[in-house]
Amino acid sequence: MTKTTSAGSATAPTSCSAKCSSASFLSSPAPALSSMKSEIAVCEAPSASVPVASPCQRRCCLNDADRCLGCGRLLAEILEWSGADDGRRLAIRALAEGRLASG
Repeated sequence: MTKTTSAGSATAPTSCSAKCSSASFLSSPAPALSSMKSEIAVCEAPSASVPVASPCQRRCCLNDADRCLGCGRLLAEILEWSGADDGRRLAIRALAEGRLASG
């Protein structure tokens, strides 16, 4: 995250932990809730999304239909996983969960 000044020049990025840990809770009274809103925004998670986690259960065993008995994914979906975007990964997870639920 880079903050800009009113003149538009960029300053060095401020990490959340450095910004939040620099506050001394013993030396100053608690700020009013309205003044904390800007601090909360600074300390939120980075905007980069966390990749969708693999449904792999480490119990890999393919049946005759090439479906993993551990996670429910098809062999083609397992092979596709590393190159899939988050939308496709979510779809694969939903399909796999449906397969496991239906037996």
